[in-house]
Amino acid sequence: MKEIKIPDVKIDMNGINLQFEHGNFFRKFKVPSSLDCICTSFFVDVVPDIVHLVKYCKMLLKPSGIWINNGPLYYHNTSKNALHLTDDQLLLLLEEDFTILEHSLNSYKYTKIDSVNSVEFNRCLWFVVTPKNINNV
Repeated sequence: MKEIKIPDVKIDMNGINLQFEHGNFFRKFKVPSSLDCICTSFFVDVVPDIVHLVKYCKMLLKPSGIWINNGPLYYHNTSKNALHLTDDQLLLLLEEDFTILEHSLNSYKYTKIDSVNSVEFNRCLWFVVTPKNINNV
């Protein structure tokens, strides 16, 4: 396993509104152009309609906002009704509404706390995008 170090730094949170939310993403967030950043981790693969998710995230983000994603495209949602895209197809879809700042494919291993068995997630898509608008089309 690869060691990852996270600095133990106290961040000044004055004036920062940071929220972690769980629940139905589409019910929790509804106000257009209201978010500076959306971070999704192991989330894209559970959404049955990825096209709707992309359009919805663009609608929620402020023009200068960013969407950061990390996770597999196929894992949780095995429904035949779900729209599954390859990483290349998703990047093409993102390019319609977003400027792609970064992207890469990665592999991750997870070990359950009560088990020595690990699960490997191959082809996890990491991306950072910002909405296309008049200033960055």
